[in-house]
Amino acid sequence: MLTVPVFVEAWQMDCCGADFSVGDEVNWSLRASPWYTAHLADVCPQWSVHGLVARTGEKTATVTYGGLTVLDELSWPTPKTAKITGVLLHDFHSSEEFPATPGVVRAISAVLDYGPRGTKIREGARTAATAGTGDLLVSLEIRDT
Repeated sequence: MLTVPVFVEAWQMDCCGADFSVGDEVNWSLRASPWYTAHLADVCPQWSVHGLVARTGEKTATVTYGGLTVLDELSWPTPKTAKITGVLLHDFHSSEEFPATPGVVRAISAVLDYGPRGTKIREGARTAATAGTGDLLVSLEIRDT
């Protein structure tokens, strides 16, 4: 099994999100997020895998490793494999259809602040609702990897 960090933006939860709890099984659309990876590196575990690539659009492709499917931007020509790493973004509003990733929520943290001076999080929330308003960082366990 593989556990990956997933960033959940507050505005997306407010718009279309459903509450979730530690231990819940979820099916989430995940995107690679170099921006959040760079800004949350001080609080996220380092991990990476190489997955198989399938082109989905002019600039995008899915990268799949076991049960994990991530939408990413890849250059032409499309490689056969690509690296998945860093913080993933749960995307409620993707304009492209791609397979959701099933997983189990293992931890929920409220992201209080992030940026060049570091990241402040409050760990130990049992549900998204009790984490408070704002962005969330979720540890998502992926099966079949």
